[in-house]
Amino acid sequence: MDTRILKILGPILVASSLIFLGASCTLINSSRYGAIVKSQNSGESWESKSLMRLDKNRYAVLGNGVNITSITFDPRNSQVLFAGTQEHGLFATDNGGDSWTQLLPRQVIVDVVPDSNVRCLLYVATPARIFKTSDCATTWQVIYNETRNGVAITSIAADQLTPTILYLTTSTGDLLKSTDRGETWSVLHRFDRMHLVRILVDPSYPEILYVADTEGNIYRSFTHGLEWNYIADSLRGYYVPLVYRTLFFLSRQDNLFFASESSLFITRNAGTTWERLPLLTQPAETHIFTAAVNPLNDNEIYYGTKNTLYHTIDNGAHWEVKPLPSPRAPSEIRIDPNNPRNVYMGFETYEAPSPYWNF
Repeated sequence: MDTRILKILGPILVASSLIFLGASCTLINSSRYGAIVKSQNSGESWESKSLMRLDKNRYAVLGNGVNITSITFDPRNSQVLFAGTQEHGLFATDNGGDSWTQLLPRQVIVDVVPDSNVRCLLYVATPARIFKTSDCATTWQVIYNETRNGVAITSIAADQLTPTILYLTTSTGDLLKSTDRGETWSVLHRFDRMHLVRILVDPSYPEILYVADTEGNIYRSFTHGLEWNYIADSLRGYYVPLVYRTLFFLSRQDNLFFASESSLFITRNAGTTWERLPLLTQPAETHIFTAAVNPLNDNEIYYGTKNTLYHTIDNGAHWEVKPLPSPRAPSEIRIDPNNPRNVYMGFETYEAPSPYWNF
């Protein structure tokens, strides 16, 4: 990470959420405290990764009052991660979580997209604005401002082959597109009466787009978003709750993973059909908060409930059950794409609403 990050606006700290440590103090290595933890052995043990750097000699802890909304790897270096929060803005680490620096204070972060080609270029979505930095967070520019009452930005994505192209979704079903890195925007499509929460752009074939809403409705486009097809019919056929938790690409072309609040699904044909993975519990007994898949092995999957972490290495045929390393609910699980034994987990207070449903 560029050293200029340390010159950014001073952190806005809330005493109940961030615990100050003096220059001579050290953080107790307890996995049960803090907003972020890390495992270096595929979830067998955990250590706190919630230390925030204030300056050369002062640190604070991102404590149990900090709710993590997103964890994102830099595509060039998996030691660089960005952590979005619900109250305290955006944080970054360049050492695999050993220490964090606040980049953007006092914001609800709903999505983070590092540019895949240009170093120090980063897009950050909040419910009301899209921020852009081209100088490693020394300065920020607002490239989209949502001024409509009751409308929130919910996700942002970039075309990896043509990174000047950006997309964003809103809580009222709008899909917008920019072809100039956010300088100008136009409405690409409006999904009537849909609270969109995710836009995905196929990394190899960027004419293929996917969107999802809060109720597990998923649409696919083969035409850069000009025409759309509904691809959740086979999901509905399982007759289980489909409230959205996460949707992302797997390592093989046309394979996607979808997690609802009660079930996990994989498609191997771009959403034409979906397979529900076997879980240890019935859908009515399951409340999933987040899930992740090994970027190098689609058969290795994690998902978290309020008190438990589940882990499989054989696509759900067998599950290992582990207690969570925090009394709070898991909000994000992310696996290091270069070393999948490194697993990061962020937490939120159970009663804290997801930013998707705030607006």
